[in-house]
Amino acid sequence: MAGSVGWFTAMSLQNPAIVKTLGQVEFVVTLLITYFYFNEKISLKEYVGIVLVALSVLLLIFAT
Repeated sequence: MAGSVGWFTAMSLQNPAIVKTLGQVEFVVTLLITYFYFNEKISLKEYVGIVLVALSVLLLIFAT
């Protein structure tokens, strides 16, 4: 419930595109934690996903 309240509050205070971008960055952080902490291998698809998320964040930052 607290997560939903946090998302709702963030989207009402900030541009929803920026808030959604934060959710995408969470994916990258989760992958990095599993790589460094649990020593799991990152697949090629996951590397591609990380690059695409990074590009979308950069596009959003420089487009606004």
